[in-house]
Amino acid sequence: MEKIIISGAGGFLGTEIVRTLKNSNYEIYALTLQTEKLANKMKNTKVHIVCSNGFDESIFSGNYCFVNCAYPMICSNDKIAEGFNYIKKMFKLLKDNPPLFAINVSSQSVYGNHRKEVANEHTMALLEDSYSVGKYLIELLFDSYCETIRHINLRMAGLIGYKTEVGTINKILKNVIKGEDVSVYGGDQILQYIDVIDAAEGIKNIIENYEVFDSGNYNFGTGNNFTLKELVYIIKQIAEKYGIMFEVNFFDGNYSINRAINCDKLFEVINWRPRISIEQSIDYIIDKSRVEYVKKA
Repeated sequence: MEKIIISGAGGFLGTEIVRTLKNSNYEIYALTLQTEKLANKMKNTKVHIVCSNGFDESIFSGNYCFVNCAYPMICSNDKIAEGFNYIKKMFKLLKDNPPLFAINVSSQSVYGNHRKEVANEHTMALLEDSYSVGKYLIELLFDSYCETIRHINLRMAGLIGYKTEVGTINKILKNVIKGEDVSVYGGDQILQYIDVIDAAEGIKNIIENYEVFDSGNYNFGTGNNFTLKELVYIIKQIAEKYGIMFEVNFFDGNYSINRAINCDKLFEVINWRPRISIEQSIDYIIDKSRVEYVKKA
């Protein structure tokens, strides 16, 4: 394999994948609308940063791997349609110019938020919101265009990391840094997170070992599940270490959220495991964020 093409390279996970691969022996093409922002992060590297509007399609050639991180999340309705058409265009290019391997980054949300058991790859899809519908339809589109290509859908656990506000824990951490109290409705919700650094390292490992993969769906997280109550108390304990004090207010409610996934299928294929614990992720985010918050104050 000579080349890796990453679409959605300006997003939270996409940027971390590019950062992880930037010093590798692969030629890296990062497709994004946020070219200037990504270029500032990748100074003095050999990464090719390409605007996803009107690029040279000849880059889809040779012995290459493709990683799709693109998903139209926060934008107007017309931009959402434009985003899905862009993804379709990417997949058609794969069909016309087959890569050695292709990865589509999907989500555990396709199993629904109210599953009765920990979801494995045989768990039936239960599409409860527009996000899960979009992710599942992209999986189907990907499978269709890549029918003759070695390809996998990675159904990701929640991502946690510095400088993102997506996800319950990331939002709580932002408020804690600002000195705000935390309100928890329920507390028994079951969640699973993987640090974005681990996620990018894992995808790098998957690419390097692509020949051992059969096409299909693979859950990708840590396999470690926590209740929301447990996570809030972990945050409180670590925040207090840095002198950040806040109150936790619990409110009764039947919030039967379950986002737990079983990742054994993936871990049985590759000799790799996430190395960053939830405590280490939270500690890093609080430490970095508090310094930045003090500078802005």
